[in-house]
Amino acid sequence: MRKSLLLLMVILCGFSCSKKKETVFSNHEELNGPITILYPRTIKKSEEFVAKMFSNDPKRKLVNAVVNCSDFTKINSETFKIQGCSKELLIKNDTVYLAFQPTATGDFIFKNVNLISTIISESDIQFHEVELKYKVIE
Repeated sequence: MRKSLLLLMVILCGFSCSKKKETVFSNHEELNGPITILYPRTIKKSEEFVAKMFSNDPKRKLVNAVVNCSDFTKINSETFKIQGCSKELLIKNDTVYLAFQPTATGDFIFKNVNLISTIISESDIQFHEVELKYKVIE
């Protein structure tokens, strides 16, 4: 009885899992030093693209993230805000979120994503530049 129930569950999961694979793309995981980046390598046009970036070092915390910023000399060491950089990304619980809906198909690279991290209780600030390579399909 137990084996037949297990077999039935495997068969049902096989059907439902195969349908999910057609529409849902798994996340790609990359390491960039102490930063882990999760995002889909392929996404359908007009669907939401969501990338998550977080520290894989328990002592290091992400404190800010900006795009299209090139001058990091004027950073406030208390708030971690950068003068002249206004395009900040959402950070929640040490995770940076980058979300948008692509409007065109093709291969793309989202460049100039800069993450700022610090070691808790220290004044060690690091900058991590990352880029996301993805494909948008119809």
